[in-house]
Amino acid sequence: ALDLSEEALEISEAIDNTWGRSYRLWKIGFAFAERGDWSHALNAMHECIRLGELAGFLPSQTQTRADLAALYGELGATQRGIEVVQHVLSTGKLSGHLVDRGALLSILASLHLTAGNRAAARDAIEEAKKDPYLDTWRILAIPVRLIDAEVALVQGENVYAAAAMEKLLVDLRQFGARVYVPNCLYLLGKALAQQGKPKESRERWLEARDKAEEIGSRRILWRILHALSQIESDPIRAERLRTGARDILEYISEHIDQPELRDSFLNQPDVRAVLEPVRLLP
Repeated sequence: ALDLSEEALEISEAIDNTWGRSYRLWKIGFAFAERGDWSHALNAMHECIRLGELAGFLPSQTQTRADLAALYGELGATQRGIEVVQHVLSTGKLSGHLVDRGALLSILASLHLTAGNRAAARDAIEEAKKDPYLDTWRILAIPVRLIDAEVALVQGENVYAAAAMEKLLVDLRQFGARVYVPNCLYLLGKALAQQGKPKESRERWLEARDKAEEIGSRRILWRILHALSQIESDPIRAERLRTGARDILEYISEHIDQPELRDSFLNQPDVRAVLEPVRLLP
């Protein structure tokens, strides 16, 4: 995707096509984000939005902003992400591209969940699920279904979450949408773990690890490795998994140029749980 994007840039610049320059960045920020190159992702997303405003390329104003808001959530800058989504939802630009509404609301739900506001998260995801376009624009329904499961897990609805992720997994494999498979398997493993099924959850997390490594998704891989380390009975293998998760987090933090965003990322409880040394009782 990144190689093709560079080729698209050469063509767009050769013919002085601002729309094409924005379009070639439309999902490249997402690609950088999956790889853990988060400053490159932020720069690509902001440039896509800027050029899209000049050219009238509407998806950059909605879908790219949704990706940007989601990345702010990963960075621990939840309020900034909420403001990005609310900006899009409150502007008239959305009226011509309503197919984005469900996906935007699902990102808003995820941000509220990260911020600890479960009620707001539930309200946002329930509103997202009402989007009439989800049945026809099924690729845009994927984040809604993933975040719906996240909200359900926090509320202890693990049976519902597991069933939802099993169904989504079938659809993802049918679509060939490999980029979402590790995340789906990770959530499915969490749902099974909450049901007291460690063997089944481990199998799902091992598959999630393999799929994330295949596509180079550092964004989710560190979470998978940490989850596996928590249920690994062999202390040597558990430490090897924790080391793998720490290495990825260190890579990501080294690829966040903005000091305030690096700090907000590193200060998140789940990140600190991996990076801080384990204190063993005597």
